[in-house]
Amino acid sequence: MERLMRDGGMLMLRFANAEGKEWMVPKEDVRTGLLLYQPSGWRGHLMKKMMPLLGRWGWGRQMMHVEKTQRALNEEMHKATRDAFGVNHFEFAIFFGTPCADQKVTIQVMQGMHVLGYCKVSESERIGKKFSEEAQLLRELNGKGVKGIPKALACGKTGNGFYFFAQSTTKSLQSTYPHEWGMWQETFVDDLYERTRTTMPYEQTDFCHAIEGLKQRMGWFGEEQKQIVEKAIGEIEQHYGGKTYEWSTYHGDFTPWNTFVNNGQFFVFDWEYALRTCPPQMDKYHWFTQVCIFEKHYQKEQIIKVYNKKYGLSNNFYYLCYLLLTIATYVGREKKSDDIKNIALLDTWTGLIKRIMRQ
Repeated sequence: MERLMRDGGMLMLRFANAEGKEWMVPKEDVRTGLLLYQPSGWRGHLMKKMMPLLGRWGWGRQMMHVEKTQRALNEEMHKATRDAFGVNHFEFAIFFGTPCADQKVTIQVMQGMHVLGYCKVSESERIGKKFSEEAQLLRELNGKGVKGIPKALACGKTGNGFYFFAQSTTKSLQSTYPHEWGMWQETFVDDLYERTRTTMPYEQTDFCHAIEGLKQRMGWFGEEQKQIVEKAIGEIEQHYGGKTYEWSTYHGDFTPWNTFVNNGQFFVFDWEYALRTCPPQMDKYHWFTQVCIFEKHYQKEQIIKVYNKKYGLSNNFYYLCYLLLTIATYVGREKKSDDIKNIALLDTWTGLIKRIMRQ
């Protein structure tokens, strides 16, 4: 995605983490730029705290493995961003994306110490289509009165081949990032359910379509994982098959790093993996599992132990639905059977399914 940039422009600080993810923030406004950077480990939190202090000196940048550079958005992307947000001048920070099949760039658009919103960018036509779908979903959710979500500002393609999606998100240095599940999260998930719930046959749902897609790729799994996933699919189809239930919108990546609180309002962004018709309130299981894996660094046995204490056996079926949908989502992104090896957490998810079905 280097073609997105050109030489000149602002002085920037560029850095990467151990997973190969890269960011670039303006040297003169590091703190605001780092609002784009939401680390989960202690090293990342230390980096975020120290960079505004040490990044101004060469020895500090060398110690933190930070590079100073001078870069700007290419002219067409700069114009598209400027037009989307209705501003003549803006600063920006960039996250170059998580290395995966859906890798994309995220531009944080800023004026002074305030974030105006974000613009996601990709050269992939498939991801460009997903941008359009996300924009349409946000319009629908805003129309239904869902609070604390972005507004779609612009979605299109530049003349030099970049698909983009700009959305409003008001964030500042005073924004906070609650990592423990509490009333903010509970209220949002409950409200999302109430405002989007609908009744229909299982076979017409997004959830069913995802499971059907997974069934078509069962040959991609190793034998043990295949048996686990097939058994889980059997349980879900036995429960839902041929029946009508109530479904609701699923955010798909409801985590501490996709939420924040600003001026007393809980805000949820990054809706690109959302589905309209899924079992209710699965977002709470995603939050729980992602925090266990990425922040607490729990193994499968620890996750199940905490899950049983927090949710109990009565929620096993819905946790099974969540885990299977997560596998379906990740496997569905890959293009060929060998790519399944790139799904680092597949063993964790199938291991959790195995333990849930034992209970």
